[in-house]
Amino acid sequence: MQRGEVQIWYTLLPDLHPHLASLSECLSPSERLRAARFSQEKDRLDFILSHGFLRTILGGQLGAPGSAVSWSVGPFGKPHLAEAGHAGAELAFSLSRTSGAAVCAMGRSIPVGIDVERIGPLPDFQELAASVLTPRERGALASLPVSQRERAFQRSWVCKEAILKLEGVGLGVHPGALDAGPGCWVAEPFSLLWEGQRLFLRTFEFAEQYVAALATRSEPSAVQFLRFEGP
Repeated sequence: MQRGEVQIWYTLLPDLHPHLASLSECLSPSERLRAARFSQEKDRLDFILSHGFLRTILGGQLGAPGSAVSWSVGPFGKPHLAEAGHAGAELAFSLSRTSGAAVCAMGRSIPVGIDVERIGPLPDFQELAASVLTPRERGALASLPVSQRERAFQRSWVCKEAILKLEGVGLGVHPGALDAGPGCWVAEPFSLLWEGQRLFLRTFEFAEQYVAALATRSEPSAVQFLRFEGP
C-alpha cells in the first residue's frame, strides 16, 4: 500500500470460527481480559474474531506477527499504532464490528474512520431519525419513497459514525449535530464540510446485509476492497 492509499478489509465473523484458535493467539493480555468479561458467548467470540482479524491485517502491513502489534487509544477510543519506525508512524487504521461482520480501514499517511451496520428493519426508526438527523436531513429523508427511508437512514448513520471515528471524538459530539446530507445515500464518493474542514466519504454494501462508510480527511489516491477469510 502506497502513501495516500486506503485498504478496506471486510469479513463475516461466522466464517472465521474455524480459525478461532489462531486468531485468539494474536490477542494481547488486555484484550483477553476484555473478552472474558462478556456475559454472552456470541459477543465474546465476535470480539475475539474481530480483534484477531484486525491484528492479522495490521501485522501483514507492518511485517510483524499480529500478536506483536500494539496501539494506544485517545480519550474517545481512537487508536494510534505504538510501533516505532516509518511504517508504523504512517499507518492509520479504524475497526468497526456489528452482529456477524467486521470491517477494518487502513490508510498510509491518510487518517481514516469506518463504521458498519447490519441492514434490517428498525423498530424505533422514527424515534432514531428524530434524534440523530438534522432538520435538513429529516426533510430530505421525508422526500424519499417510504420503502427507501430506512435504508437511507442506515447509510446516514454509518457516515456520521465514520466521521466521528475519523475525528476521534466518539460520543463527545452528538450525531444530530453533524449533517451528512443525502450524499451518503448513493454508492458514489462524495465530500462535505464539517467545522471548516472538507471530509471525503464513500458508502458500500457487502454480503447483501451490511452497509459501511469510510471517512477520510483527504481524497484517497486509491481504495481497495478486500475480503478476509482467515489467516
